This record gives sequence, structure tokens and C-alpha cells, in this order.
Amino acid sequence: MTDPELRFLNHACIRVEHGSEALLCDPWFSGRVFNQSWGLLEETEVDALDLRDVRHIWISHEHPDHLHFPTLRAIRERISGEVTVYYRRQKAQHVREALEGLGFSFVALAAGESYRLGAGFSITPFESEDDCALLIEAGDRVILNQNDCRLSDSNCRKIKQRFPRIDAWLFQFSLAGYCGNRDDPEALRGAHRAQLESIRHYHAHFSPEVYIPFASFIYFCKVRNAYLNDFVVDIEDVWDMLRGRRVQILCPDEALDWEAQGSSSQASRAFWGDSFKRERSVYPSEATSEARLCEAGQNLVEEAARRIPRFFRIPEVQLETEDTGQVFSLDFRRVSFGVVAQADPEKCAGSLPSEDLLSFIENPTGGDTLNISACFDVRDQWLWLRMIHFRHALYTTSTSRFGWAHLVIKGGAKAAGFLARRLRQSRPSVL
Repeated sequence: MTDPELRFLNHACIRVEHGSEALLCDPWFSGRVFNQSWGLLEETEVDALDLRDVRHIWISHEHPDHLHFPTLRAIRERISGEVTVYYRRQKAQHVREALEGLGFSFVALAAGESYRLGAGFSITPFESEDDCALLIEAGDRVILNQNDCRLSDSNCRKIKQRFPRIDAWLFQFSLAGYCGNRDDPEALRGAHRAQLESIRHYHAHFSPEVYIPFASFIYFCKVRNAYLNDFVVDIEDVWDMLRGRRVQILCPDEALDWEAQGSSSQASRAFWGDSFKRERSVYPSEATSEARLCEAGQNLVEEAARRIPRFFRIPEVQLETEDTGQVFSLDFRRVSFGVVAQADPEKCAGSLPSEDLLSFIENPTGGDTLNISACFDVRDQWLWLRMIHFRHALYTTSTSRFGWAHLVIKGGAKAAGFLARRLRQSRPSVL
């Protein structure tokens, strides 16, 4: 049987073609995301791609470097005929409605169930919290697209038991958000080590025939988060750690060589090495007025008060805006937002530019976006994490009383887990 074509396009996007069917995964081809704080190392011109056979698109999760509506709109405009988007099953229907509004058909995937795309061509999703990995069977080949999904060990074992041979494994190789304050290089180096360790951990679980590093071909493009570019895991770090194992590093629009016995050529390593080192534009945050922040903040706390019993709301947190020096009080229990004369050390969670505070307040995904953009410094880890998880849960969690009880327990557990991981990451390890 003829091998499928697995072609890398950009960041977390691959095209898998088998027979007369083609599957596109997580396309993001241009523009900045996460409140303009991430940029692609190399952008893709949509018109240069052959999209004629694409009838299937899989989206792993809702982050805009995977679910990028401008790219999806451009793709839909260039393909005639029906195109189906596959996305994990969830109660909220906003993703489905948005994609159908762009003219796509939509299929909700149940975790662990296989879906046939064509003769000898099927997909099986495996979920983890708000993310999803995809097992692709194409002819005699088995491809695991893990993107940046953090699978549990039990989920890894389920995948391996069901699919003992994995021919190609694709997984994120670098940092993807806040790992420590600008002035905490040890925490940032610890995150660098931890990411390499996670690659080695999953590689040991799946024992793939070949590993394809991807989902990390970005740079942090705001003045406020550009410090992270000094701590990213680059291609040479991965190459050195997996020396002796088969690794193929793919350039844009390059296909996997299934028959290659060794690893990638020097040319592909050099391409990405030069790309990571190239000088790039970084963009300042724009100042936001006190009046606009106060209006947006008051709207947020009033919305929370309408939806959530007081008992389940977090207590007051304070945030300092770095560009104005003002301190804002965000109090969900008292339903108030405004400027205070001086920060209270017991309540001040951190500092950030006023533009990023506005994004955190106004955008439904503001908590997650802020955390991933890393445009802030944390002063109190516990207060900060409670605030981030509460804001994100306003978007993702049911407003029933039991739903919010679950929010409090889960949010506290996630915050505690993050703190424990940070402690582990800060310890030296031998890679």
C-alpha cells in the first residue's frame, strides 16, 4: 500500500493525504495571536498552497494558534465544495456556530471513538482537559499528532495499548507562555529543562519510529514578553537530547520521508536555527485610559455577580499597571472595580501593562490569553493563579451551583499543582 503524504505547513499545521482525501490540522498561517503577543517565525501564503483535495480539517483546541479564524476563513474562500471541521465534543456550541457561520460542516468528536475519512483513512481523538491529541490511521501508517496536548500517563498507556506501533509522532518542543518573572532566570531555565524532559517522557511512552518537532515555531513579539525568547527550546536543544533516535525536522511545505533511515539533514536544522536567531520586530503595549479600564472592569464584576453566588466568587485582588503606575482593585465579592491609592501587599497579585489588563477584563478568554502571553510579573503566585482560573472559568464553566462548586475545587487544585510544578522545575536536572 502506498504511504500517505505527511506534509508540514506551519507551526502546528500538517496536511495528511491518503488516497483521494486530505486532512488539514490546526492551520494558522499569518498574523499575531494571544492579544498580539505571539508571531510566527515564518508566515505562509495561503495562495501558494494546494488546497484542492482538502475536505477535512481537524482543530485540536480553542487556542488561536490552533483555531485561527482568519486562516480558516481564507481557506474556506479558496475551496469549492463541502469541507468538514472536526472538533471535540463539548456542551458549549460557540465554536460550532462560528465555524458553521464560515461555511464549514461540523462534526463533534467523542474521545476514543474512530471516525472514517475515506478508505483506509480514519482519525481517533484522545482528550486531556481543554486540549486534544489525534491518532491518524492512513494505510499502514499510524500518526500521533499530540500538538501541545498534555496527556496523562494513563491516556498514554491507552493509546499505546490500542496502537502498539506509532510510525510518526508530532509534539510541541518549546515554551508556550508564562514560566517565571523576567527577573527569575532560574525558573525560566527550569521551564526549559522541564519541556525537554516532557519530550523525553512522552517519547519513552510512545517509542515512535520518528519524532517530528512542531507546534513551537513562534516568537514572543511584544516588548513585554520578548524576554522569553532567550529561554525557548530550539531545534538544536531537541536534536542534542534525542541524539541517536530518529528525528525529522521539517521545513515549511516539506513532506516526511517515510523511508529515510536516519534523521533530518543539516539543511533543515540550519533553516530553523537561522530562523530562531533572526532579529524580529517586537511591539509595545498601547496605554489604556483609566476610564476605559474602570468601565470594562465594572461590567465584568457585575456580570460575575449576576451569574455566580457570592460564596463562589474569589476575594479582592489588586493589579498594578506598569505603564501608568496605577493600582486597580478587582473585587468580585463586593462587585466593584476601581483605582486604589496604594497597593496592599496582602492583595496585590502582580503587575502588567494597561493594554493587557484591558484584554484580561474584556475578552471572554482573557484569563487564558494573559497567562499564555506572559506580559506580566507575578507578586503573589496563589492570588494570581486563583484570579486567572476564576476569570477563565467565567468562560468555560457552567453557572449552576454545582458547576461553581466544581470550579472552586478544580481551580484551587490546578493552582496548587502549578505551584508544585514550578518548585520541581526550579531544581537542577541532568538531561
